[in-house]
Amino acid sequence: MRVPLLFLVFFSLLSCQQRTAAPSDEGRNDTSLKAAPQPEVQPDNYKTAAKQIGFDVARDKDSFVLRLWMTSMVKPDRVIELRKFAGKWQGKQFDYYEESDGRLFFQPVKQKDTVLSQSIIDSLQQIDFLRLISQEKIEGFDDNVADGQSFHMEIFMPFRYKLLRYHCPESYYSNEPNNRRFVDIVMLLDKHFNFYRPFCKRQ
Repeated sequence: MRVPLLFLVFFSLLSCQQRTAAPSDEGRNDTSLKAAPQPEVQPDNYKTAAKQIGFDVARDKDSFVLRLWMTSMVKPDRVIELRKFAGKWQGKQFDYYEESDGRLFFQPVKQKDTVLSQSIIDSLQQIDFLRLISQEKIEGFDDNVADGQSFHMEIFMPFRYKLLRYHCPESYYSNEPNNRRFVDIVMLLDKHFNFYRPFCKRQ
């Protein structure tokens, strides 16, 4: 009985090793398994423009940076930067235009107070910026306004980046919630910076 018993033990151990082998390739080509969405990366032209102006992005765990670039047929264009770092909220504003060689000429706009009021800070902290979408991603939306003004909003959070693009969102304020939400944020920022120029008619 000893030989069969040893054989049985050996066979049992072999079976266990086979069951714990590397997983098979079955299911790896299943198209129903979707990859996680890739995080947004700051485009090179925004990096270059920010570097020329002298903007920097803090990567502290508590940091938050918002930049709003505004372009239109009327020059100069404008950009504001709102920054939270080490518990302090501050803002900057620049007028700028692009020279023929692609470089930016910029001029700081003097602010009465670089520190934001608590009421604006409280309102900003209630906004879920990562859930906002760009105008071109609005399902069924058609931008039929010519000229006007375009807004490009960059949002930096720890390990996150988001870019929102809107053209004349004021023109769709009354009948499209994403455009309305974006305009409300612009108007909130304008309470501190006083940068807004009404190139697009609110509808």
